[in-house]
Amino acid sequence: MLTFNELRKIQSRTLGQQCEEMVVNPKYPDVYYNRGLLYQNRGDFDPAIMDFRRAIALNPHHVRAYRNLRDIAIALDRIIAGYSQELKSEPGNMAAYGKRGTAYLCKEDFKNAIADYSRILENDPGNVFAYG
Repeated sequence: MLTFNELRKIQSRTLGQQCEEMVVNPKYPDVYYNRGLLYQNRGDFDPAIMDFRRAIALNPHHVRAYRNLRDIAIALDRIIAGYSQELKSEPGNMAAYGKRGTAYLCKEDFKNAIADYSRILENDPGNVFAYG
């Protein structure tokens, strides 16, 4: 059985291989889809979303890319709900505002992302996390 770190090394190597494949086949939608999967599995939703959208741009009938975008949207909704609940108990938890703001940003909900990042800056104007 692989350890977590061994699995990460394999995923990183696979991500590098996907990037090499993109150079060879930049108009092949599955290259972007596959890399999007790797990002999604790592919890890196923003680059995953971009890759799934690129796959769809190259093939508007790429059902699996649409499905994964939906799955990411559901995951982001759960993350937002979780941090919102946490903030009810700990309204001063700036890390929760930052993480929820990042989830809003991935969903392109800029109004709420800005509100969360602004809340951080009200409490800590030097917090570089809030500047993106």
